[in-house]
Amino acid sequence: MILPKNEVNPHIIDEPHNFMIWGKPMSGKSYLAGLFPAPLFLNTDSNAKANKYPFISLKNEYGKDGKITKDITDQLDEIITALTTEKHDYQTVIVDVIDDVVALIEEAVCNESGVKALSDIPYGKGYATEKTALQRFVTRLRTMPLNVIYVSREITMTDADGSNPVPQPSLPEKWQNIVNG
Repeated sequence: MILPKNEVNPHIIDEPHNFMIWGKPMSGKSYLAGLFPAPLFLNTDSNAKANKYPFISLKNEYGKDGKITKDITDQLDEIITALTTEKHDYQTVIVDVIDDVVALIEEAVCNESGVKALSDIPYGKGYATEKTALQRFVTRLRTMPLNVIYVSREITMTDADGSNPVPQPSLPEKWQNIVNG
């Protein structure tokens, strides 16, 4: 039977699962994220070795010819597959920093198409490929029974006249909407 019974589920789990932490450099974002239970850091910057938790360095791997031999999307797929198929005791996945993951995906898409910018790929295909790769990663993370924390840097935006400084994540809003669901 495909359809569930038509009844109210009394066992609702109503607790946060996805989080976004953002702040200034060296303000304790990774430290705070590490306080979540049994964390695994997916790290893009050099500070992974400065914390005591297990981590995987996210990167595009290059061959001697300067071309990407293994891109970030392949690495992310391998990690998600391992988290869903291998026995482990991680309870939290921390993407530190999500801004760099987006940049690495863009770099991989450009490299694959032999261009310098997404705008050089006709008909918006580069932008669509980048968005699809990020959505696939985020969606696969979201479906796992783990806490997911996205770490972003902070920027300060102001009004046109330079007044009213407002701190906000440096991850552009279009990507925040994907990450935050």
